Amino acid sequence: MQILGDQIKENSKLREKLDNLVDDYVKQLEASCKMRPLGPTAHPIQTPDDTISPYLSDAMLYWITMMNQRLEDLEKRVKKMEELMLEQLEA
Repeated sequence: MQILGDQIKENSKLREKLDNLVDDYVKQLEASCKMRPLGPTAHPIQTPDDTISPYLSDAMLYWITMMNQRLEDLEKRVKKMEELMLEQLEA
């Protein structure tokens, strides 16, 4: 019972760390959204029916790239957290 209790405590600590990590990530995304590029863009988006989209193409490319980088970073951090959790369970 003591071992199980210790593992539950450790898992709770790791879960709290993971929650804090996700909270920090959300805060970074919110801060990034405030840096959104404004104004017209140089490169319009070509739509499938060969018309020009009225939406901001440079901003869209910027955000797709930014969000992909952030998601990759988050995935790395979550994998590291999972590895730490597995190490704790094996110990």
